[in-house]
Amino acid sequence: MQLVGHQATMRSINHLLKNGHLPHAVIFSGKESIGKSLFAKQLAFTLLTGQPALTNIVDIDHPDWQRIIKDWHPDFLNLSQDNLILNEGRLEFKADDVHRVKDFFNAHRAIAPWRVVIIDSIAQVSIRSANTLLKIIEEPPPFTLIIIIAHNLEDIIPTIRSRCQIIAFGDLSLDEMHVILNQQDHQISHLSQLMKINCLGGSVKNIMMLGQHSDAEFVENLSKALKAIQVRQPHHYINLWDSFGGESGLTNNSQKYNFAFEILMNWVASLYIHQDRPLPTFGQTHKNIIDYWFKAHQQWSQAQIYHLDKKITLTIIVNQFAQLLISNIPNAVGK
Repeated sequence: MQLVGHQATMRSINHLLKNGHLPHAVIFSGKESIGKSLFAKQLAFTLLTGQPALTNIVDIDHPDWQRIIKDWHPDFLNLSQDNLILNEGRLEFKADDVHRVKDFFNAHRAIAPWRVVIIDSIAQVSIRSANTLLKIIEEPPPFTLIIIIAHNLEDIIPTIRSRCQIIAFGDLSLDEMHVILNQQDHQISHLSQLMKINCLGGSVKNIMMLGQHSDAEFVENLSKALKAIQVRQPHHYINLWDSFGGESGLTNNSQKYNFAFEILMNWVASLYIHQDRPLPTFGQTHKNIIDYWFKAHQQWSQAQIYHLDKKITLTIIVNQFAQLLISNIPNAVGK
């Protein structure tokens, strides 16, 4: 199997390895499902097997790789999504899991030259557990590495951020996403339109989920609707909702509405928020769109926590976005 993308990141880490400057704690920061977790396990494999450099070839048949992915390696600890519990409406790691990191580092190395811990992801670490983790990071044993995976740096308390080296992961390119999906035998030909207009957030997970829960007609309708707003025709927002709720769109399935929401939010972020500078037409409304994006996430979170009707919630969110654009673009309506 091949580790796809992030070649610049790989070169930077290999430079640190070559010069003996690999820090004891790093943060892999970037969007969800762009390969940070697999990259972290490949780095763990490199250290635990004593290899001199990180490569993009994953030896899935190697005994140590099998131990890593099955969490059997005595010098490797992986706190993953499988460890999560629900606490006051929030998914997070158990306090005992973070204390396991402390116990793990207090023990001697078993068979490998290094010990490696992966925390995937830091958003699920409570404040109390984060303080425990901070103490571990401040006094690390030699030849140990903590890899913290973060989808958003704001999820990490400043004291932990300041003690780790942040390694940023960029989005996967269209070609790189095709390579990954072909490796996994996923048929995504009907998703090419959405991939090209960058509304899937450069995330393989988004593409795989949409591919499993949509058909070509739904994707075509959604692509046309997003393009209509992209070319400054927000009065066509009704097309966007039709693609979500029409006969050829989403059925009354909660998971599908989750996908639709994520697609809309990724598209808004890529087009209007994650820009070197605001688009000229929207320069005066840039802050308003950012505020809308955060408000929409709050509304969606409440719909999930309190089991509200997601179809109605999504209708409200789509209408709010359309009204925001209409109110800030002169003579937009009726063109």
